[in-house]
Amino acid sequence: MKKLIQWFLDQLFPAKCAVCSRTAPSGICLDCLDKLPKLPKITCPHCGRDLEHCYCRYMRGECFYRLAAPCYYSEGMRSGICDLKFRGAKVHAGWIGDLMAQTVKERFLAQGETIDFIVPVPLSEKRLKERGFNQSLLLAERMAGMLEIPLKSDVLMKFRDTAIQHDLNYEQRIQNLCDAFRVADNIRLNGKRILIVDDVATTCTTLSECGKALYLAGAERVLCCTAAIAVH
Repeated sequence: MKKLIQWFLDQLFPAKCAVCSRTAPSGICLDCLDKLPKLPKITCPHCGRDLEHCYCRYMRGECFYRLAAPCYYSEGMRSGICDLKFRGAKVHAGWIGDLMAQTVKERFLAQGETIDFIVPVPLSEKRLKERGFNQSLLLAERMAGMLEIPLKSDVLMKFRDTAIQHDLNYEQRIQNLCDAFRVADNIRLNGKRILIVDDVATTCTTLSECGKALYLAGAERVLCCTAAIAVH
């Protein structure tokens, strides 16, 4: 019944391109998809940015091994992420998740990395109730299907609410998220190689705190993939 209702809604209100607003069933038209601010093939393996904008000199031992993203957080990719995250346009989780899956194939799997399962960055209970969904989980679900890698959304928890990160500077972000994430008590990750999925990487504080929790629970290696990465 839900699928039938959704079909009627799709006919009445067809999805529009996140960039140019033309009708696009997938959420983005081919022209705009081709013009997205994609990262070059050669990037820093740790911070994920192109070598000219490498962020590693500003980082302080972040708790993850590698980060990769298909695009910069600008132009069309910003529009798609904001429509998904703040306006509930879940159609964008499809094409964004596909780009992320392809990035994981090229930057990680093709280079010999192995991934046991995918973990989305969790929301606090309060934020999840306000938004109604976790955008990182939607992206992770799409990626898991494309990559045929298990998804485990019950491994990592955010057990306290925090201030919105984009209103804070680097030092405040670290204090804001310090020890905000933990692994469920009944889960042990000994020897596991895990991929964290999130929407945007800015200072990488969120990814680092999630990675710290996974490493403390015994993970062998933590990789990260975000839909976009900010340039400072």
